[in-house]
Amino acid sequence: MPTRPVAAATLSAAEIALFRRRGFLRLAGVFTADAAAAMRAVLWRRLRERNGVDRDDRSTWNRPWTGLQGCAGDPAFRAIATPRLAGAISALLGP
Repeated sequence: MPTRPVAAATLSAAEIALFRRRGFLRLAGVFTADAAAAMRAVLWRRLRERNGVDRDDRSTWNRPWTGLQGCAGDPAFRAIATPRLAGAISALLGP
């Protein structure tokens, strides 16, 4: 049976408590601002192509936002496949 890699980073008890209280946790330094911009561009492009939601036209934002799961396979999203993020997810949700 294959073994899972050990996560490079864990969360503190305070970070886990904050996540449980707020429902989200900001992790600084998990990926760069450029990587975030690339992922945003992929999401907005997908929204425009599939749903007619235009980033620059807020009147279109009330349309359904569907089909975003497929974005995870885009190369831009490789930036989030980091040991630090994997460790945080494991700490919050379990292995």
